[in-house]
Amino acid sequence: LEFPAIGVPPCLTARDRVSWIVHYTATSRLVLLAAVLLSVWWFGTVRSAVIANVMSLSVGLVLGLAMMFRVCPEWDGWPSRTELRRQMAIGVPLCLSAFITGFATALDKLLVSMFYTSEDFAVYVNGALQLPLVPVLLVSVSTVLMPNMSRLCSEGRDQEALEMFS
Repeated sequence: LEFPAIGVPPCLTARDRVSWIVHYTATSRLVLLAAVLLSVWWFGTVRSAVIANVMSLSVGLVLGLAMMFRVCPEWDGWPSRTELRRQMAIGVPLCLSAFITGFATALDKLLVSMFYTSEDFAVYVNGALQLPLVPVLLVSVSTVLMPNMSRLCSEGRDQEALEMFS
């Protein structure tokens, strides 16, 4: 359920609806929080929290797909093989990068869990938390810059797009 919803922010960014991303993300996260908290409060089981999580992801997926179809009413079918190859040429390296980053982020925890007791692992995990200030800032800046960069590149003004980073 989460996988199709990943396409919502790029779609909205490509259609110059960046402010909608904030509303979509905030709404889907609040629905998730409310669903999990209410299910745990009402039923008091882990199973109910998992079910609430899946149900809230379903709501987020429906919201996201509705927003995507609203901003892309002129959908004319599936992409061609050439378009799919172009997307894969960009998407596969990004996916591998995200996988490697996630693995590198969890590698220390994996090693600590293999060689130490569960009590030591709990102390390490809770003591090694980082404030996500830098990633939040980077995602915010890139979300704002991406539509402008896309527009400049589509207009053939590649040098101006590159200068946005300097």
